[in-house]
Amino acid sequence: MDLMEVDANTGQVLWTRGVENLVAACPLLRPGPPRPQGGWVLMGLWECEGKLVFLDHHDSQDAAVFDSPTYVAELPNERDVATNLDRDDFSYFDIWVDTDHTATVRIRDRLMGYDLMGSTLVALVERKPGPDGIAQRAIDWYDIGGLEVGRPTG
Repeated sequence: MDLMEVDANTGQVLWTRGVENLVAACPLLRPGPPRPQGGWVLMGLWECEGKLVFLDHHDSQDAAVFDSPTYVAELPNERDVATNLDRDDFSYFDIWVDTDHTATVRIRDRLMGYDLMGSTLVALVERKPGPDGIAQRAIDWYDIGGLEVGRPTG
């Protein structure tokens, strides 16, 4: 899979890059979110034991590799599924400051996409399916101006 930057107005591909074999320890990567300063976060697939790969710039030849703080080595078992019944009610995602994991956030409903607009988290979510089995989508706005996110200690 390749990373690429596309001009939204013209559809012209401005930049593209393959990510295979970027990290010897993890040849199978999937694109994650872009970093604000122009780099990317890439996620290792199952065979890579949940490694996270940080590129400082989209053309960087060196990558920083970290263990994902939320990676589990096995799929959920029946007991896990019986005790985690809120998977349609809430979504969880990690907050990183540079390459430091600082928090895990829980929001209502199933997260489909998100963006930050100043001090507001805008989340595209899928609500619980109704009686007809169809889930409605909505945009939720969270004021995160008072949220304190610091560097981890230890």
